[in-house]
Amino acid sequence: MHHRLLLAAILIAGSLGTSAVAETLALEVADAQAMIDDGDGRIFVRLTRRSATALAGFTRAHIRRPIAVLVDGRVKSTPFIQEPLVTGALSVGGLADREEALAVSKRLRSGRSVLTVAPAESTGRQERAP
Repeated sequence: MHHRLLLAAILIAGSLGTSAVAETLALEVADAQAMIDDGDGRIFVRLTRRSATALAGFTRAHIRRPIAVLVDGRVKSTPFIQEPLVTGALSVGGLADREEALAVSKRLRSGRSVLTVAPAESTGRQERAP
């Protein structure tokens, strides 16, 4: 699984441009569950301890900036980081509906899909501060 994450991170980083290579972070998912929501599809993700530590450092370095949350190289959301994410848990939105959330959460749990984060400016998707 580690080789798959590394390969996915390299491929995604390559598609984002050279400046993003060092800043794209592939995350290891310990668990992912679809959340029941009235609006768009959403997944609650719990990371492995190693990825939780890496995400905390990544978000600490991007405070007051948006980051892109990607599943299989596709941007799902661009949250604005106000404080480091240190719990190892995050919510991933931007999925079409509950059915897509169920399918993506299943793929993330099995390791067939890859969850990554990158600076939003490297993906061309930026949102303004709230």
